[in-house]
Amino acid sequence: MAYTNKEKAACAEREVTQRKRVYGRWVETGKMKQEFADYQIAVMSEIAAEYRAKADEEDRAGRLF
Repeated sequence: MAYTNKEKAACAEREVTQRKRVYGRWVETGKMKQEFADYQIAVMSEIAAEYRAKADEEDRAGRLF
């Protein structure tokens, strides 16, 4: 099944929010290093931004007026 860029963007954006919440606790408890948490959040944030840009572009292309 193929998913739309809008669906992928929404999923990736939720994942960023989840990572910020969970990874923050993991860093505090020593289960994860801050540098790794920052890296993982940054990568997923970039993925989310790319899909959001594609979805927005598709929305603009679909509007004729």
